[in-house]
Amino acid sequence: MRTARKASMSRTIGLTAAGVVLLSGLVGCAGGHGKYTKERSSAAKLKLDAMKSATDYDMARQSFLAGDLNKALTRVDSSIRTNGEVAKSHVLRGRILNELGATDQSISAFHMALAIEEENVEAHYYLGVIYERLTDRESALRKFVEASEIEPNEAQYAVAAAEMMIDLDRIDEAEAFLTDREDTFRHNPGVRQTLGHIAMMRGDSQTAAEMFAEARLLAPEDTSVLEDLAHAYVAVADFGRAESAITKLLRGEPDRRDLQHVRARCLV
Repeated sequence: MRTARKASMSRTIGLTAAGVVLLSGLVGCAGGHGKYTKERSSAAKLKLDAMKSATDYDMARQSFLAGDLNKALTRVDSSIRTNGEVAKSHVLRGRILNELGATDQSISAFHMALAIEEENVEAHYYLGVIYERLTDRESALRKFVEASEIEPNEAQYAVAAAEMMIDLDRIDEAEAFLTDREDTFRHNPGVRQTLGHIAMMRGDSQTAAEMFAEARLLAPEDTSVLEDLAHAYVAVADFGRAESAITKLLRGEPDRRDLQHVRARCLV
């Protein structure tokens, strides 16, 4: 009888131990599954946040391009609240604030973009534009040069830097800055036009006319190039070509008295 009772107790203890082990295993499995589910849920939320942020950014950009600045600001702020680590969102916010006249906030937004992405070319460029408007020409030049170094194949940044050098009366530096990049921008009308301005400032009207003529071939619809070319033709006494160019300009702007006077001079 005692032997049977002992055997029964041993079986009971064994079953209890097995149950504990099984229960521990189940608890362990449940804990692991909970962690996995939580990680998947977190990843899904991040993905949704990224999609929402991108959608708000696109809508903000569309509103900005359409000229609805207040709506654009509301949308871009929503995008940044969802995901504040996207540099282009802060750049867009800076552009919107600049158009709204909130200069200090605009500058802060561009600096925030640079804190996220140090070589964000648009942030550097638009800071340069703001500094130029504030007549801080040295800071503007520095930003335009930095933009040009980040995107060496983008002519607008090189032209902006050269024009700022001209404003600072550093004409030789401006010319060298552009001619050093001549192979890259050989067929860019903005670069040829700027070199033409430099030549005119030096009194070299013939070279200026050649540069403006090249720019005209590259950008036949740009009236600013045609006007520069007309004045260069007058400067080299090529009045026939000058009058022809001015006549074309007056078709689009018939009330411009300054062009009417230059045309009269050519006809005389």
